[in-house]
Amino acid sequence: MEYLVFSFWFMIIHTAAYMLAGILALRISKDIYEGKSRLMDYLRDMSVEDESKHVQKWILLSQLLRGLLMSVVLYPVLAPLREIPFGLRFAF
Repeated sequence: MEYLVFSFWFMIIHTAAYMLAGILALRISKDIYEGKSRLMDYLRDMSVEDESKHVQKWILLSQLLRGLLMSVVLYPVLAPLREIPFGLRFAF
C-alpha cells in the first residue's frame, strides 16, 4: 500500500513540476515554439489553437504515465532511503 501512495504523490509532484517548467520555458522562449518563423518548425506551433489543444490534451496523460514509470523504477531505492538520517548530528 505504501508503494501506491508513493507512486500517487510522485506522479502528482512530477507532473506539476514538469508542467510549471514547461510553462516557464514557453513564456521565456516563444520564438522557438510559436509563429511561422519559429526555430523548431518540426514541433507543433503553439500559436495555432488546434495544435495547442492537441498538446495540452496529451501532455497531462503522458506526464502522469511518465511519473508512474519513474516511481516504479525508484521502488528498490525506497528502503535504503528510509535508513538515511536526515537530521544533523554533531559529535559534540
